[in-house]
Amino acid sequence: MAEPHCPSTACGGSPPRFGEDPVFTPARKRRFLDELARHGNVRVAAARVGVSRSGVYLARGRDGAFAAAWRAALVLGRDAAVAEVAERALEGWQEPVFYRGQQVALRRRYDSRLLLAHLARLDKACAEMADGGGRGAEVLAADYDALCAALLDGDTGSGANFSSEPCPACPPPLDSAPPSRHSSG
Repeated sequence: MAEPHCPSTACGGSPPRFGEDPVFTPARKRRFLDELARHGNVRVAAARVGVSRSGVYLARGRDGAFAAAWRAALVLGRDAAVAEVAERALEGWQEPVFYRGQQVALRRRYDSRLLLAHLARLDKACAEMADGGGRGAEVLAADYDALCAALLDGDTGSGANFSSEPCPACPPPLDSAPPSRHSSG
């Protein structure tokens, strides 16, 4: 029997459909979700798993179970950002001091503006999930392990209580092209 996404139609397979990523397997989705839960950053999580950002957003739009686990991972990522903000606010970090090309000392720096901005973004996403109706972000975070296990098992409905409705906090599907950041207008 031919592979389902064999690019050669000579062997009886069919080429992948437009936008379909045969590399983004359920196991990779789980790894992506675990990375996302560690820090709440989609770009970093996608890069660490070896998939494109557009691919993970496309998968989220097509897979209700993956979208629900994504929302749960964002809540957990927010918790990690809170811990990082607290650590940087209280402990700071060490930075080398150079004089004439030689490191002469270490100084402790305190600046959490970037993490606070990231934390605000995660807070906004959590609030939008809660306002969108359905299962709230905190409930999804509590069910994170069950959501991921159901995703790996291919269960998108029975015991996991997934919603096939699009997430109100998620950007629209890639059917309509988003405005370019580099446009002049």
